[in-house]
Amino acid sequence: YSLAELVERGPSVLAAAQEGHGPLTMGMLSAALVLILCGALSKSAMFPLHFWLPGAMAAPTPVSAYLHAAAMVKAGIYILLRLAPGYGEVEIWQNVLIIFGAFTMVFGGWAALKQTDLKLILAYGTVSQLGFLALVISGGTSDAIYAAMALMVAHSLFKATLFLSVGIIDHQSGTRDIHKLSGIYRRAPKLATVATISAASMAGIPPLAGFVAKEAVLETYLSHTTGWQGATTLTAIVLGSILTFAYSARFVWGAFAVKPYAYMHKEGVKYCRVEEGTANFEEVDNGDIDINTRALARNRRGQKLSPDTAFHPVSFTFLFAPAVLTVLT
Repeated sequence: YSLAELVERGPSVLAAAQEGHGPLTMGMLSAALVLILCGALSKSAMFPLHFWLPGAMAAPTPVSAYLHAAAMVKAGIYILLRLAPGYGEVEIWQNVLIIFGAFTMVFGGWAALKQTDLKLILAYGTVSQLGFLALVISGGTSDAIYAAMALMVAHSLFKATLFLSVGIIDHQSGTRDIHKLSGIYRRAPKLATVATISAASMAGIPPLAGFVAKEAVLETYLSHTTGWQGATTLTAIVLGSILTFAYSARFVWGAFAVKPYAYMHKEGVKYCRVEEGTANFEEVDNGDIDINTRALARNRRGQKLSPDTAFHPVSFTFLFAPAVLTVLT
């Protein structure tokens, strides 16, 4: 039952099964690997068993940062990384990881773009990134495994930072709905800086850790793109990376930007009072009743802009952990 022993014996077991004189036939070995993959992929929220991860966002945000960025969802990926050196050349192993990893990466990125809850944007983004990791591991080579490890570490750092940032926003404003958040970057510029840097790492902007990891992945897979496996892998990586950039930008815009007044939901959230000719930021309960719409600023298109969402000051103790993680990204 030792993982190290199983991996060490993997090539000899595979060779014996292919020659037909080992303790396992290829059918038995393939069936065993499929069962292991079923457990690992469901643990790491691969489609179609991805739904538990967004549903678990009901947990407190620090718990989400720990479980969904670093610990729990990475358990399945860890098993795949450990077993890949020994069994990565088995065809069924590669095919299952490519098919489910590619679809999960693209599906998770698309679903993230449809969310309005900041936590759910990150949750579906995590689903997409886990699919990305499985797709990278399907290569089975040492370069692919090292690239997957780099991507896993980078993802843990920037996703934990983003979850903690969402927790601060929720605690200080009382909402995670992007239809109720406006102008937060003016209320918490340090928090906005920390979260934007981590989102940029998630999007793969150089010279951050996310860019370095994705560059390692592309360098690994551009060298062998033959057959349907290589074509599927590269296509999924390109589409998934585009979607990752898109939902990273949506997260930053949704959390911190000044929104058009018509875009905002006015009920159940406090806004800063806007009065013509003044800068009075007293909190009011309902924008429809208390906001003087004639005093609202306009953007270049002439749309009225929402007043800032009421946001309590962020203390250093709140920012310390996200700031440290951001430095590491």
